[in-house]
Amino acid sequence: MIGTLILHETRPEEALMPIRRSAVVLGTLGILSVVLGLLLKFVLVPVLTKLPGSTDLGITYSGTGTLLNSQALQSGDTKHVIASNVPITVGRRLKVTSTHGDTAIVSDNLTIHAGTQALPSNHTYALDRTSLKGTTASKGTTVEPSKGALSSTFPIGPKAGNAYHFYDSTTRNIVPLRYAGHDKIRGRSLNVYTVAATGPVKDPGLLKMLPPALPKKLFAGLASLLPADVRAKATPATLAALPDPVPFTYTGITHITADVDRQTGVPINEHINEQVVANITAGGQTLSLIPVLALDFQITPASEPFPV
Repeated sequence: MIGTLILHETRPEEALMPIRRSAVVLGTLGILSVVLGLLLKFVLVPVLTKLPGSTDLGITYSGTGTLLNSQALQSGDTKHVIASNVPITVGRRLKVTSTHGDTAIVSDNLTIHAGTQALPSNHTYALDRTSLKGTTASKGTTVEPSKGALSSTFPIGPKAGNAYHFYDSTTRNIVPLRYAGHDKIRGRSLNVYTVAATGPVKDPGLLKMLPPALPKKLFAGLASLLPADVRAKATPATLAALPDPVPFTYTGITHITADVDRQTGVPINEHINEQVVANITAGGQTLSLIPVLALDFQITPASEPFPV
Protein backbone atom coordinates (compact mmCIF):
# COMPACT_ATOMS: atom_id res chain seq x y z
CA MET A 1 0.00 0.00 0.00
CA ILE A 2 1.07 3.64 -0.17
CA GLY A 3 3.21 5.14 2.55
CA THR A 4 0.96 8.12 3.18
CA LEU A 5 -2.79 7.91 2.71
CA ILE A 6 -5.66 10.25 3.33
CA LEU A 7 -9.17 8.83 3.38
CA HIS A 8 -12.18 10.86 2.44
CA GLU A 9 -15.76 9.99 1.74
CA THR A 10 -19.09 11.68 1.52
CA ARG A 11 -22.66 11.81 1.64
CA PRO A 12 -33.30 19.89 7.73
CA GLU A 13 -35.13 19.23 10.25
CA GLU A 14 -36.44 22.18 12.28
CA ALA A 15 -34.96 22.66 15.69
CA LEU A 16 -34.52 19.11 16.78
CA MET A 17 -34.83 18.19 20.42
CA PRO A 18 -31.42 17.45 21.97
CA ILE A 19 -30.42 13.97 20.84
CA ARG A 20 -28.95 11.88 23.62
CA ARG A 21 -26.57 8.99 23.14
CA SER A 22 -29.38 6.47 23.60
CA ALA A 23 -31.65 8.41 21.28
CA VAL A 24 -29.76 8.08 18.04
CA VAL A 25 -28.72 4.95 16.24
CA LEU A 26 -25.80 4.75 13.96
CA GLY A 27 -24.72 2.28 11.34
CA THR A 28 -21.56 1.34 9.73
CA LEU A 29 -21.07 3.48 6.68
CA GLY A 30 -19.41 0.87 4.59
CA ILE A 31 -16.45 0.90 2.18
CA LEU A 32 -13.76 3.62 2.44
CA SER A 33 -12.47 5.91 -0.26
CA VAL A 34 -8.69 5.79 -0.22
CA VAL A 35 -6.97 8.92 -1.43
CA LEU A 36 -3.23 9.24 -1.86
CA GLY A 37 -2.04 12.02 0.43
CA LEU A 38 0.70 14.40 -0.68
CA LEU A 39 0.56 12.80 -4.13
CA LEU A 40 2.23 14.90 -6.81
CA LYS A 41 2.73 12.23 -9.46
CA PHE A 42 0.82 9.01 -9.98
CA VAL A 43 3.88 6.79 -9.70
CA LEU A 44 3.66 3.64 -7.57
CA VAL A 45 6.93 2.25 -6.31
CA PRO A 46 6.83 -1.54 -5.76
CA VAL A 47 8.42 -1.33 -2.32
CA LEU A 48 5.50 0.84 -1.21
CA THR A 49 2.76 -1.59 -2.15
CA LYS A 50 2.63 -3.12 1.32
CA LEU A 51 0.43 -1.53 3.97
CA PRO A 52 2.87 0.30 6.26
CA GLY A 53 2.86 -0.41 9.97
CA SER A 54 2.80 3.35 10.55
CA THR A 55 -0.53 3.85 8.73
CA ASP A 56 -2.75 6.26 10.67
CA LEU A 57 -5.43 7.84 8.50
CA GLY A 58 -7.99 10.52 9.25
CA ILE A 59 -11.27 10.69 7.33
CA THR A 60 -14.08 13.22 7.38
CA TYR A 61 -17.63 12.68 6.10
CA SER A 62 -20.70 14.87 5.97
CA GLY A 63 -24.29 14.29 5.01
CA THR A 64 -27.74 13.64 6.40
CA GLY A 65 -29.54 10.72 7.95
CA THR A 66 -32.83 9.43 9.24
CA LEU A 67 -32.40 8.50 12.89
CA LEU A 68 -34.49 6.87 15.61
CA ASN A 69 -35.21 8.96 18.69
CA SER A 70 -35.63 6.19 21.22
CA GLN A 71 -36.37 8.69 24.00
CA ALA A 72 -39.44 9.85 22.08
CA LEU A 73 -40.28 6.22 21.30
CA GLN A 74 -40.30 5.22 24.95
CA SER A 75 -42.33 8.27 25.97
CA GLY A 76 -44.98 7.72 23.30
CA ASP A 77 -44.12 10.94 21.46
CA THR A 78 -44.78 9.44 18.01
CA LYS A 79 -44.44 12.83 16.31
CA HIS A 80 -40.71 12.87 17.08
CA VAL A 81 -39.88 9.15 16.93
CA ILE A 82 -38.21 9.42 13.52
CA ALA A 83 -35.96 12.41 12.83
CA SER A 84 -35.48 12.87 9.08
CA ASN A 85 -32.80 14.78 7.17
CA VAL A 86 -30.68 15.25 10.28
CA PRO A 87 -27.33 16.88 9.42
CA ILE A 88 -24.46 14.62 10.46
CA THR A 89 -20.71 14.70 10.29
CA VAL A 90 -18.56 11.63 10.68
CA GLY A 91 -14.99 11.38 11.81
CA ARG A 92 -13.19 8.17 10.91
CA ARG A 93 -9.75 6.90 11.83
CA LEU A 94 -8.10 3.91 10.19
CA LYS A 95 -4.96 2.88 12.05
CA VAL A 96 -2.58 -0.06 11.92
CA THR A 97 -2.21 -0.97 15.58
CA SER A 98 0.27 -3.81 15.04
CA THR A 99 1.86 -5.95 12.34
CA HIS A 100 2.74 -9.64 12.34
CA GLY A 101 4.69 -10.43 9.19
CA ASP A 102 2.30 -9.98 6.27
CA THR A 103 -0.70 -9.35 8.54
CA ALA A 104 -1.76 -5.95 9.88
CA ILE A 105 -4.24 -5.46 12.71
CA VAL A 106 -6.28 -2.41 11.75
CA SER A 107 -8.68 -0.40 13.89
CA ASP A 108 -11.44 1.28 11.89
CA ASN A 109 -13.20 3.66 14.27
CA LEU A 110 -16.02 6.02 13.40
CA THR A 111 -17.72 8.75 15.38
CA ILE A 112 -21.04 10.12 14.15
CA HIS A 113 -21.85 13.66 15.28
CA ALA A 114 -25.59 14.43 15.36
CA GLY A 115 -26.52 17.66 17.06
CA THR A 116 -24.22 18.01 20.05
CA GLN A 117 -23.73 14.30 20.56
CA ALA A 118 -20.90 12.02 19.51
CA LEU A 119 -21.62 8.33 18.95
CA PRO A 120 -18.82 5.79 18.40
CA SER A 121 -18.73 2.71 16.16
CA ASN A 122 -15.48 0.76 16.38
CA HIS A 123 -14.25 -2.17 14.30
CA THR A 124 -11.02 -4.20 14.19
CA TYR A 125 -9.76 -6.18 11.20
CA ALA A 126 -6.83 -8.42 10.36
CA LEU A 127 -5.73 -7.51 6.82
CA ASP A 128 -3.24 -9.03 4.44
CA ARG A 129 -0.79 -6.17 3.96
CA THR A 130 -0.60 -6.65 0.18
CA SER A 131 -4.05 -7.77 -0.98
CA LEU A 132 -5.81 -5.80 1.80
CA LYS A 133 -8.26 -8.67 2.19
CA GLY A 134 -9.28 -9.94 5.60
CA THR A 135 -7.09 -12.69 6.97
CA THR A 136 -6.58 -14.73 10.13
CA ALA A 137 -5.41 -12.86 13.22
CA SER A 138 -2.80 -14.15 15.60
CA LYS A 139 -4.03 -16.06 18.64
CA GLY A 140 -5.54 -13.83 21.28
CA THR A 141 -6.50 -11.02 18.88
CA THR A 142 -10.23 -10.52 18.31
CA VAL A 143 -11.16 -9.24 14.85
CA GLU A 144 -14.27 -9.17 12.70
CA PRO A 145 -14.93 -12.16 10.40
CA SER A 146 -13.81 -10.52 7.15
CA LYS A 147 -11.46 -13.27 5.93
CA GLY A 148 -11.01 -13.13 2.15
CA ALA A 149 -12.99 -9.91 1.72
CA LEU A 150 -12.24 -6.21 1.35
CA SER A 151 -13.50 -4.14 4.26
CA SER A 152 -11.73 -0.79 4.23
CA THR A 153 -9.75 -0.21 1.04
CA PHE A 154 -9.30 -1.31 -2.56
CA PRO A 155 -5.93 -2.75 -3.61
CA ILE A 156 -3.63 -0.97 -6.02
CA GLY A 157 -4.46 -1.85 -9.63
CA PRO A 158 -7.84 -3.46 -8.91
CA LYS A 159 -8.94 -6.22 -11.27
CA ALA A 160 -11.79 -5.80 -13.73
CA GLY A 161 -14.23 -8.59 -12.99
CA ASN A 162 -15.99 -10.25 -10.10
CA ALA A 163 -12.87 -11.40 -8.28
CA TYR A 164 -13.52 -9.48 -5.05
CA HIS A 165 -15.84 -9.81 -2.10
CA PHE A 166 -16.91 -7.16 0.41
CA TYR A 167 -17.38 -7.51 4.17
CA ASP A 168 -20.52 -5.74 5.36
CA SER A 169 -19.99 -5.01 9.05
CA THR A 170 -23.66 -4.22 9.70
CA THR A 171 -24.78 -7.77 8.86
CA ARG A 172 -21.34 -9.40 9.23
CA ASN A 173 -21.90 -10.97 5.84
CA ILE A 174 -19.38 -11.39 3.02
CA VAL A 175 -21.04 -10.52 -0.28
CA PRO A 176 -19.88 -10.25 -3.92
CA LEU A 177 -18.26 -7.02 -5.08
CA ARG A 178 -19.74 -6.88 -8.57
CA TYR A 179 -17.87 -5.44 -11.54
CA ALA A 180 -20.30 -3.21 -13.45
CA GLY A 181 -18.06 -2.03 -16.29
CA HIS A 182 -15.64 0.82 -16.85
CA ASP A 183 -15.86 4.59 -17.05
CA LYS A 184 -13.62 7.64 -17.34
CA ILE A 185 -13.70 10.78 -15.20
CA ARG A 186 -11.35 13.72 -15.82
CA GLY A 187 -9.01 11.52 -17.82
CA ARG A 188 -8.81 8.75 -15.22
CA SER A 189 -9.77 5.23 -16.33
CA LEU A 190 -12.10 3.64 -13.81
CA ASN A 191 -13.53 0.28 -12.83
CA VAL A 192 -17.11 0.49 -11.56
CA TYR A 193 -18.08 -1.85 -8.72
CA THR A 194 -21.36 -2.36 -6.88
CA VAL A 195 -22.28 -3.96 -3.57
CA ALA A 196 -25.67 -5.15 -2.35
CA ALA A 197 -25.91 -6.61 1.16
CA THR A 198 -29.08 -7.52 3.06
CA GLY A 199 -29.45 -9.51 6.25
CA PRO A 200 -30.15 -9.47 9.97
CA VAL A 201 -28.20 -6.80 11.85
CA LYS A 202 -25.31 -8.49 13.70
CA ASP A 203 -23.10 -5.52 14.55
CA PRO A 204 -22.99 -5.71 18.39
CA GLY A 205 -22.40 -1.99 18.80
CA LEU A 206 -25.35 -1.12 16.60
CA LEU A 207 -27.65 -3.63 18.30
CA LYS A 208 -26.88 -2.05 21.68
CA MET A 209 -28.32 1.23 20.39
CA LEU A 210 -31.49 -0.30 18.97
CA PRO A 211 -34.43 -1.01 21.30
CA PRO A 212 -34.93 -4.80 21.55
CA ALA A 213 -38.64 -4.45 22.34
CA LEU A 214 -41.42 -1.93 22.87
CA PRO A 215 -44.34 -1.97 25.31
CA LYS A 216 -47.49 -2.97 23.49
CA LYS A 217 -49.35 0.20 24.41
CA LEU A 218 -46.62 2.29 22.77
CA PHE A 219 -46.44 0.11 19.68
CA ALA A 220 -50.06 0.88 18.84
CA GLY A 221 -49.14 4.56 18.63
CA LEU A 222 -46.71 3.85 15.79
CA ALA A 223 -49.45 2.80 13.38
CA SER A 224 -49.58 6.19 11.68
CA LEU A 225 -45.87 5.90 10.78
CA LEU A 226 -46.21 2.54 9.04
CA PRO A 227 -46.45 2.08 5.27
CA ALA A 228 -49.96 1.43 3.99
CA ASP A 229 -49.24 -2.20 3.07
CA VAL A 230 -47.98 -2.91 6.59
CA ARG A 231 -50.97 -1.19 8.19
CA ALA A 232 -53.23 -3.41 6.10
CA LYS A 233 -51.59 -6.51 7.57
CA ALA A 234 -51.49 -5.16 11.13
CA THR A 235 -55.17 -5.79 11.81
CA PRO A 236 -56.62 -5.28 15.32
CA ALA A 237 -56.71 -9.06 15.78
CA THR A 238 -53.07 -9.38 14.72
CA LEU A 239 -51.97 -6.61 17.06
CA ALA A 240 -53.99 -8.07 19.93
CA ALA A 241 -52.10 -11.34 19.56
CA LEU A 242 -48.68 -9.68 19.90
CA PRO A 243 -46.73 -10.35 23.10
CA ASP A 244 -46.08 -7.55 25.58
CA PRO A 245 -43.52 -6.13 25.15
CA VAL A 246 -43.35 -6.48 21.37
CA PRO A 247 -39.89 -7.81 20.34
CA PHE A 248 -38.09 -6.25 17.40
CA THR A 249 -35.60 -7.68 14.94
CA TYR A 250 -33.61 -5.54 12.52
CA THR A 251 -32.57 -5.91 8.89
CA GLY A 252 -29.56 -4.10 7.42
CA ILE A 253 -29.68 -3.08 3.74
CA THR A 254 -26.58 -1.63 2.07
CA HIS A 255 -26.03 -0.52 -1.54
CA ILE A 256 -22.71 0.88 -2.76
CA THR A 257 -21.50 2.06 -6.16
CA ALA A 258 -17.79 2.85 -6.43
CA ASP A 259 -15.88 4.30 -9.41
CA VAL A 260 -12.33 3.09 -8.73
CA ASP A 261 -9.16 4.32 -10.44
CA ARG A 262 -7.68 1.41 -12.43
CA GLN A 263 -4.10 2.38 -11.60
CA THR A 264 -4.18 3.49 -7.98
CA GLY A 265 -7.23 1.72 -6.55
CA VAL A 266 -8.54 5.10 -5.39
CA PRO A 267 -12.35 5.49 -5.53
CA ILE A 268 -12.94 8.65 -7.56
CA ASN A 269 -16.61 8.65 -6.68
CA GLU A 270 -18.83 6.57 -4.41
CA HIS A 271 -22.51 6.53 -3.61
CA ILE A 272 -23.58 4.70 -0.46
CA ASN A 273 -27.10 4.01 0.76
CA GLU A 274 -27.69 2.15 3.99
CA GLN A 275 -30.86 1.41 5.94
CA VAL A 276 -31.73 -0.44 9.11
CA VAL A 277 -35.36 -1.57 9.12
CA ALA A 278 -37.31 -2.66 12.23
CA ASN A 279 -39.34 -5.89 11.98
CA ILE A 280 -41.89 -7.73 14.11
CA THR A 281 -43.32 -11.23 13.85
CA ALA A 282 -47.13 -11.16 13.76
CA GLY A 283 -49.67 -13.70 12.61
CA GLY A 284 -46.92 -16.12 11.63
CA GLN A 285 -45.25 -13.64 9.28
CA THR A 286 -42.47 -11.08 9.53
CA LEU A 287 -43.63 -7.51 9.02
CA SER A 288 -41.01 -4.93 8.04
CA LEU A 289 -42.09 -1.70 9.72
CA ILE A 290 -40.01 1.43 9.15
CA PRO A 291 -36.35 2.35 8.67
CA VAL A 292 -34.96 3.44 12.02
CA LEU A 293 -31.72 4.45 10.33
CA ALA A 294 -31.16 5.62 6.77
CA LEU A 295 -27.93 7.10 5.42
CA ASP A 296 -27.37 8.29 1.87
CA PHE A 297 -24.09 9.96 0.98
CA GLN A 298 -21.36 10.31 -1.61
CA ILE A 299 -17.96 11.88 -2.02
CA THR A 300 -18.09 15.66 -1.84
CA PRO A 301 -16.21 17.69 -4.46
CA ALA A 302 -13.69 18.74 -1.80
CA SER A 303 -12.98 15.08 -1.03
CA GLU A 304 -12.37 13.94 -4.59
CA PRO A 305 -8.78 12.78 -5.13
CA PHE A 306 -8.54 14.16 -8.68
CA PRO A 307 -10.59 17.40 -8.61
CA VAL A 308 -11.27 19.56 -11.63
